[in-house]
Amino acid sequence: MYARKGLSLKNIKGVLFLLAAFVLLTFLFYRLGDGSSKPNNGAYVTLVSTEAYFLPAKVWATSLREAKTTKKIVLMATPGLYEKAKKDLHIYFDDIVLVEDIESPS
Repeated sequence: MYARKGLSLKNIKGVLFLLAAFVLLTFLFYRLGDGSSKPNNGAYVTLVSTEAYFLPAKVWATSLREAKTTKKIVLMATPGLYEKAKKDLHIYFDDIVLVEDIESPS
């Protein structure tokens, strides 16, 4: 299935590793806060790199809001996606972090 699209298991593992690293680093950034004495209770963070993942991310953010989360909901987005959907992004997400596109090593 993946071979038709030119994706190998090695490339998928590499992308998933980078995604996990970005999510962890962003979570730690928000968990540590800005150095003030005000407590910070973390954040829910997701990465969206293409329009195909934007609808699931909106559903995810809406579900968190309906569950009355007290944590921030953060979107990590590539510049291309941000430009296409920036008016909708702030409706669903508390913060938006722009990240560069990641090329998978081949």
